[in-house]
Amino acid sequence: MTDLIYLKESDTVMALCDQWWTPDKNDINKSHYLFLPLYLDPNTGKVKMEYRGKWKPLKPTKKN
Repeated sequence: MTDLIYLKESDTVMALCDQWWTPDKNDINKSHYLFLPLYLDPNTGKVKMEYRGKWKPLKPTKKN
């Protein structure tokens, strides 16, 4: 993970992650970023990263 970004508009914490593809892990020009929401699981008290193919970071999300 590269950074955490708080989005006040949606009260969401977003993780900014580096994404490297094999076999080109050493070629920085082939790296990408992945933005994923984080949320607190009320049952375990742990923070979880949730993959989503599409999401609108500034729109409030429905939390489980």
